[in-house]
Amino acid sequence: MDWDRLLDAACQFSRGWQLLFVISFVSLVVLGLSLDVVEPGTATYVVTVVQLVSFGALFLFTGGLLVLCIRRE
Repeated sequence: MDWDRLLDAACQFSRGWQLLFVISFVSLVVLGLSLDVVEPGTATYVVTVVQLVSFGALFLFTGGLLVLCIRRE
């Protein structure tokens, strides 16, 4: 598949990408604040850190995709 066609197809769903971007941002804030409450070394702490990394990657991906979609317009 051509890069332009792939980006055109992805940009058709830009409203959904925006929603996912905001949800990942809010999740990062909540998880970041919960690090003060969660005791290091517990399983809950490990799950929180894994979720932080996952939502961080999702935040960067959707943010980058939205920037590309805005520049194409």
